Amino acid sequence: MGTQLYLEIKVQCEKDSISITLTIPSRLRQYAARYFLGNCMPSRFNVLPSGEGKAEFNYKLADCNFKRLMKGKHLIYKNELTFRPRPRSSPAAYVYPIECVYPRCLLDSVKGNSRFLPRYHSSAIILYLQSFKFGLGEEVRG
Repeated sequence: MGTQLYLEIKVQCEKDSISITLTIPSRLRQYAARYFLGNCMPSRFNVLPSGEGKAEFNYKLADCNFKRLMKGKHLIYKNELTFRPRPRSSPAAYVYPIECVYPRCLLDSVKGNSRFLPRYHSSAIILYLQSFKFGLGEEVRG
């Protein structure tokens, strides 16, 4: 078995979850339990009439060791889809990066009371923050 895999991968990012469909060649179907999304196994597996396998990963973004990053005006969830034909201590034979990118907005800036307080020294900044949350894919109204 070589390390070249020809897989059809479909990724669908939802508001707080992800759905990944992976078509596995028939010669690798017996290794279906060796595909991982982070630390999660496929949530469903079917054998197609063609002999290929179809693995589905349906998980919340809080599961499977997703990494959450905030970059500029985007909230990014990152993970890896891996194929490990050997025990976990061996390196993955295949790694496919998974990324869900969402626009974000600090809702406090629209309806809160947070503000910078007067400086007591030129090298100090004091920020008064109310509790806040980030809006994810929501319409922001003022």
